[in-house]
Amino acid sequence: TGFDFSTIPVGATITGIKVSVAHQQTGGTSAVYDDTVTLLGLTGTPTDHYAAGHWMSTPQIVTYGGTQDKWGVTPTLAQIQSSGFGVQIGCECTQLPGTGALVAIQDVSITVYYTVSPQPFTPIPDSDLVQDAALTQDIMQQLNDNVKAAVPKVEAFLLNSSGAPFWSA
Repeated sequence: TGFDFSTIPVGATITGIKVSVAHQQTGGTSAVYDDTVTLLGLTGTPTDHYAAGHWMSTPQIVTYGGTQDKWGVTPTLAQIQSSGFGVQIGCECTQLPGTGALVAIQDVSITVYYTVSPQPFTPIPDSDLVQDAALTQDIMQQLNDNVKAAVPKVEAFLLNSSGAPFWSA
């Protein structure tokens, strides 16, 4: 637990969850296999994902889930962003033949895939456009005045929407 998914935007729909685990068998002669890999903090009973094969004596990264895998539940943004969201990893040692095993998990990462619905278009009220146009015209006039002061021989610099100059020399 303790993953930070606060950057996922409000309104996002979770489409998949991927867990990547870097692990290895560090000692012993018995074989070690995944037992359970379970997501924590989700409503319902998430599906366990199992890796094919045993833990190697060199570090390996094993991936569970994916872009469209919701682990058998419908995770919500609130669940993903809660402090209780995380992963639990269990392994099993065969014991026979062998002398047991030592294992190590070097890293665990969770990737959450999501989509965001487009926001509806909200038109700008006409009164705001008129105010913005007046402000733009004031700014343009100030720019023209500055240009006129810098280049006094210019007869017309900027034209309004009807083709008339904002100012003349």
